[in-house]
Amino acid sequence: MAGLKGRLSSCLIEELMVLYVVTGAFTSIGPISKLFYIIGLIAEILSLFYLINGRYVGEKILKYYLEIITTIVLITFGFIINGTPIKLVLSRSMSLICIFGCIIFFAPELRIDLFRVLVKVKKIMIIIAAVMLIDIICHKVTGFGFWKPITYLGYRYSGPFYDSNYAAAYLGCILLLVWMDGDFNSKKRWIATIILVTDIYFCGSLTSILALLICVFAAALKKLIHINNIMVFQLICLSIYVTMLIIWSNNRQFFYNAGTGLLGSLYSDGGKAKYISLQIRFETQFKALRIAVLNFWGQGPHQLVPQLGHDTHNSFFSFFFEEGYLGVLLLIQSLRYQASKITKLAFYLVLFITINTFLLDIHYTTIYTILLISIQIEGNKRSERLLYEGC
Repeated sequence: MAGLKGRLSSCLIEELMVLYVVTGAFTSIGPISKLFYIIGLIAEILSLFYLINGRYVGEKILKYYLEIITTIVLITFGFIINGTPIKLVLSRSMSLICIFGCIIFFAPELRIDLFRVLVKVKKIMIIIAAVMLIDIICHKVTGFGFWKPITYLGYRYSGPFYDSNYAAAYLGCILLLVWMDGDFNSKKRWIATIILVTDIYFCGSLTSILALLICVFAAALKKLIHINNIMVFQLICLSIYVTMLIIWSNNRQFFYNAGTGLLGSLYSDGGKAKYISLQIRFETQFKALRIAVLNFWGQGPHQLVPQLGHDTHNSFFSFFFEEGYLGVLLLIQSLRYQASKITKLAFYLVLFITINTFLLDIHYTTIYTILLISIQIEGNKRSERLLYEGC
């Protein structure tokens, strides 16, 4: 009886995890814009209750979870010191607890099948992608569609996602899962691929398209890549990016000429506008770093645009700017438990998401949750076994 009760608890938490990740992708839809926070909190509370009730209070995962919550409390204290409005304090604190507190789901005692969670997320997202593609086709043919595109450098579609860049990032993650987890047969895999690739194309996100191409290139060179620690991998990527940013700053005219020429071949008359947009991002990132290094507590939530005039479009920099040095600590803590190695399933997601991190605020979204789950699956070696019948 106790075993059945425990399995039912695990199934419930699994379903809540699926809902949490999926609803977190669709924050542009008003009624569910905060629903994924509520679902995430409920799932964490249930997990804690089960672990404590089962007297697993001494387990390592709970210690890591307590460290994360303590850091978030200190970050919240920093918000209060900075005079952040209480509404923003509560909203951001709840967001951090949901995004980074998901580590509690990885407790072995919960017996949660993380592989099954990702499979369900993948299938739901593919259905949404198919609906999105139908809507895009309707708009192309008739001029009418449920989700209206933006008209920046041509039509860019985002469907139910926050914007076209986030849509491409989410769909890119699902595309990688389709090709890596082996759950689909060949026919279903190619149908899903056509749907996802077409949607990503209509999203018009150059970052995600390049990131996917880099993943394909990395696949060919996988045997030559020996970086297995995710923290080391991201540190190397961050160091390369900052170095390139410095080189760009010292040679702006050269990169302006090269950038407008290259993007002009892709976007015609919009090439110059596209490069100027990138230039503004790079300048904003410099400003963010200069301010962030001088403030331990960070500037607080939603302070990027008021203080800098633009968003950094860089998750590492924006997190450092808003949450301060404790935010950097929180990122490290979120990876300590499950990120010692990067293997087959996680490697390409790590690469794809890390590239997108330099142009999107990934760490505030459930894209980061997908990454953590995929890494943990590899740590448990669950991706090699067949998907068993569930709840």
